[in-house]
Amino acid sequence: GWRVRVQSLRRRREHEECVQLLRSVPILKMQLPKSDISLLAAELRRRTYPPGGTLIKQGEMQEDFFLVASGEASVCISGEECATLTQGDWWGDTSFIRKSPSTATVQVSGDEALVAFVLSRQKFTELGLHKRLRLPRRNAIVCGRGE
Repeated sequence: GWRVRVQSLRRRREHEECVQLLRSVPILKMQLPKSDISLLAAELRRRTYPPGGTLIKQGEMQEDFFLVASGEASVCISGEECATLTQGDWWGDTSFIRKSPSTATVQVSGDEALVAFVLSRQKFTELGLHKRLRLPRRNAIVCGRGE
């Protein structure tokens, strides 16, 4: 019935929003063909985190790759704020791929919710992204490590 159509339209709109976001991230645009971006968008799930909400705590196992759609998040290592994530920024790639604990706490900052598109480690691997994507190390995020 009509509920199925509404859900289908909502999912299609979310997919298009996700494709546009992925195409706006230079590293993804350069490394993935358009067909892969569409496949990736189909697997990402939209999550909303409230102001002050925590995406991951330092020391927790990283199970998801996050791509910020809107809002802001602070990245803190040992209580020191190292970076701010905004639209098009990602988190989770290093500890996620290496299956190691998160090196930082990532928490929503500001008065607005953070909307992120999230991909599980399993889907990331199934899509072969661990072999095809070379995500650069970001200096802002390695603060506090003497690098």
